[in-house]
Amino acid sequence: GGKTASGKGAGAASRPLRVLMLHGWCQNADAFRKRLSSWRRKAARNGVELVWAEAPHQVTSAFGGEPPPDAKGWFFPELAPGAEPVSSLRA
Repeated sequence: GGKTASGKGAGAASRPLRVLMLHGWCQNADAFRKRLSSWRRKAARNGVELVWAEAPHQVTSAFGGEPPPDAKGWFFPELAPGAEPVSSLRA
C-alpha cells in the first residue's frame, strides 16, 4: 500500500493501535487487566486495542513469601546464565 501525507500506509487509520500488555512477576493477565481498569476505558475511547498476554510459567516460590495461587512468571531469574540462586538473595 502507498503512503499517505502523514507517512502511514494506506488504511492505517482504519486499524486500531494494538498495545501488548505484559504483566509483572507473580501476577497474571487477569489481575493486571483489573488493576488497569480506568486506563483500559481511556484506551478504548481512543481506539487503542490492548492485547493481554499471560506468562507461561507457574510461580511456586517468591522473594519474601508465598506467591498467590495464580501467580505467573515469564522466566525464572535463578535459571539465567550467571545468576545467583534465589535462596542466596534472601535476607
